[in-house]
Amino acid sequence: MSLAVSCLTYDETGVRRHDVDGNAVRTINLRTYGWATEYIYGSSQEHVVAVRKAAKREPTAVARPHEVYSPVLLERDPSDDSLAQENRRRGWSPYINHKGAAHDYVAIGIDGHPTDQLVRVAHLNRRRAGG
Repeated sequence: MSLAVSCLTYDETGVRRHDVDGNAVRTINLRTYGWATEYIYGSSQEHVVAVRKAAKREPTAVARPHEVYSPVLLERDPSDDSLAQENRRRGWSPYINHKGAAHDYVAIGIDGHPTDQLVRVAHLNRRRAGG
């Protein structure tokens, strides 16, 4: 993985080609390895095996996918701490502070389908509002 190669990058100014050194190649390869669900490909089996060995040697250098979620804030209901309890069970903070006040929250994208979760939030809001 010490071979320097050309790399293409894209930004608001367009596509640019530039050379990257072996460290950049190693970083890209380990990120690719970490995000791969089944296979990685290379120009030879030797190169692919080298990436796997590097990943085993340096597991902290392997980027892994992480869960992405969007928190939806709700006004706290003093008579209903079910969301706080749910968040505590996950090891999270029970509330999110925003503009000086603690809010209940639901992490959209963690459990189930996001649409179902948003419907749950809408029903919860309606119930809390007395409707």
